[in-house]
Amino acid sequence: MSRRDVIQATLDAFGREIGLSKRSNTWYLRQAETIAVINLQRSQYGAQYYVNVALWLLPLGDADKPKENVCHVRTRLDDLLPPERAARVPALFDLDVAVDEEARRDEILSILRSDLLPVLKACATVDGLRSAAGERLAKRSLVTRAAQELLRATPGG
Repeated sequence: MSRRDVIQATLDAFGREIGLSKRSNTWYLRQAETIAVINLQRSQYGAQYYVNVALWLLPLGDADKPKENVCHVRTRLDDLLPPERAARVPALFDLDVAVDEEARRDEILSILRSDLLPVLKACATVDGLRSAAGERLAKRSLVTRAAQELLRATPGG
C-alpha cells in the first residue's frame, strides 16, 4: 500500500529496538505486572500524530493486546515530558511542519529512549507505579477507579 512516513517508521524502529510487539499502530511491552501500550494516533484533520501511552494492570485481569482506550492508566507522551521537551512534541509529530526528516527521527528517538522508556520500565510492577516515576505517570494520566484502589492498597497486602 503506502510507504510508512518518518514518524511511523521511527516508532517501528523504537519498538523493534526494545522488543515491543505490534498490532496495527499500537506497540506492546508485557512486563512483570503491567502491559505498556504505545499507540500512534493520526489526526483526522491533517498530518498530525499523537502518541498515547497506557498501562494495563495485570493484577486487575489478564489481557493479550489491550486497546489503549480500555487500559487502566492512560495519557499522552507530551504529558510525561519536562516542559521544554513537551513543547517540541507538536512540531515533531506534525508532518505539515517543516523539520528535516533525519533531525525529526533523531529527536523523536531521543524522547522515546530517554524520557518514555525509563517511565515504562519503572512502571513494570504495581510497586513501581507507587514509586516517584510511577506516581508522576499516574498524576498525569486518566486512572480507572479499580486502578486507583489497587494503587492505594497496602503493598504486599
